[in-house]
Amino acid sequence: MADLDSSTATGKAPGALLTDAQIRKLRIAVIVMSLMLVAGVATVIARIVYLANRGSEQATVSRGADAVLAPESRLALPAGATVKSTSLAGNRLTAHYTSPKGEGVLIHDLVTGKTVSHVRFDVSP
Repeated sequence: MADLDSSTATGKAPGALLTDAQIRKLRIAVIVMSLMLVAGVATVIARIVYLANRGSEQATVSRGADAVLAPESRLALPAGATVKSTSLAGNRLTAHYTSPKGEGVLIHDLVTGKTVSHVRFDVSP
């Protein structure tokens, strides 16, 4: 009988390692951590969805307002030049050419219709 009286006085059930107050605190801690885990996973999923949708919107915006191309553009290449390759990046057209005077690269803005840069390669003998 003495064991039964001492266990109820401390709040422990007979044979239990934790008191009723400790078990109550442990339950609250488990519930709070579970809610935090669910909220964290939901946040990660929401961020992935947001970034996936934002990527397509960002590409549309970058091509939107500044993508009004000039109605006609002319590239001023040296006499006798032949274009070896071209490349397009955004609104810029790059043309690599070869001419009797040497090779070069011409960078042309398709929005303004003007040449941005003209690079000539000087080959030393």
